[in-house]
Order: sequence, then structure tokens, then C-alpha cells
Amino acid sequence: ASATPSGLCRAAKTPSHRRLFVLALCSDAADKRKGETMSTEVEETLKRIQSHRGVKGVLICNSEGVPIRSNLPAEDEQTYSALVSQLAMKANNVVRNLDEADELTFLRIRSKKHEIMIAPDKEFLLIVIQNPNLE
Repeated sequence: ASATPSGLCRAAKTPSHRRLFVLALCSDAADKRKGETMSTEVEETLKRIQSHRGVKGVLICNSEGVPIRSNLPAEDEQTYSALVSQLAMKANNVVRNLDEADELTFLRIRSKKHEIMIAPDKEFLLIVIQNPNLE
């Protein structure tokens, strides 16, 4: 990401899916520069997302589909990260083909059993899987 880690975390305080994702991007490299506070803030944000009713899993992967952080079983982690990263790349290509100045900022897929929310960034994807049938 082009912003500094502290800038990312400040931006994350704005209530939106995109801002939550930006906070989650405070990676291990940022942790080394900013100490334990950054890692704790990221973990707290991930726990907050996971605590929402119906959330089955949260996954952060890089742009190549390699899982970085997840609370999913290893097999599901690999499957979701590989397939969803490819889908996000294709969806971004569609958006760019329609308007070169535009970019994909959020993608939501809903099926009978799952809802997958994808927040892409330059280097990472935040993927949240939830049960859409909870009232």
C-alpha cells in the first residue's frame, strides 16, 4: 500500500468496508516498524469482523492468492484464497474494460448457502464468508 502503516490505521477508523480492509492490511512488515500495537490493532479488527453474527470465516491473502491470515481450516483457506483471488482479478478487469479510470473496490457474491464479501487492494484481498440466511 502506498500510505504509511499509521496512515492506514487512521483511515481504518472511518466506518466502511473499505476502511476496515485497509486496517487489516497493516502487515507483519508494518508490525516490525510500529511494534506490538499495530499487530494488536489488526487482530482486534479481525476479531471484530469475526464476531459479527453469521460470519464463518475471514481470510487475508496476497494478490497472488497466497493466504496470509485466516481462521478457516487449511483446505478451505487454500480453496477460497485461490478461487476468490482469481475472481477478484477478473472482476477488476471487467470494471477496467468498462472504464479505464475506474477500479473495483468491493465485490459481494451471494448464494443459497454463503455470502462472500471481497475487498481488494493493490497487494491484498480481504475475504469474509458468512451465512446469508441468518435473520
